[in-house]
Amino acid sequence: MYGPGSEKLTNEQLELLELEPGVSTAEVQAESAREPVPGRAAEKRVHQHPGRQALPAELPRVERVIACTAEQCVCGGCGRETTVIGYEESEQLDVEPAKYFVVVTKREKRACKSCEERGVQAAPLPPRIIEKSLVSDRVVIDTVVSKYADHCPLYRQSGDSRA
Repeated sequence: MYGPGSEKLTNEQLELLELEPGVSTAEVQAESAREPVPGRAAEKRVHQHPGRQALPAELPRVERVIACTAEQCVCGGCGRETTVIGYEESEQLDVEPAKYFVVVTKREKRACKSCEERGVQAAPLPPRIIEKSLVSDRVVIDTVVSKYADHCPLYRQSGDSRA
């Protein structure tokens, strides 16, 4: 019903074009004789997920190392002391009044050299207000206090200069 057949011009419509003062017959013929504009090839845009944004490198870093618990330092299979094989790192934006910095949390990962089947154990993360967030609990608390106690709206706290 709405295919290319529905877009054909009838003779009555062509007569109307000839009567149109701004369009001459020569223009209509020149337009119909013109070769069609080449269409763009269908470009498939692959949208990559941007992932988590990185915190600015110019902010100072404060490292905090979380040690494994005493039970994780001893192999459950053979009873030997496990070895630190690396760290799992996560970063959050943190704030002291009028001072922002990044806290780098390194959690020990331990494994037993003689019991490979036991796998790797990492120190547990301390509980947070918003899990897996880029901001620390102090930033969340500071934002809430500024909004409700100091009556500073979120758009002003964001530093938006449009307001």
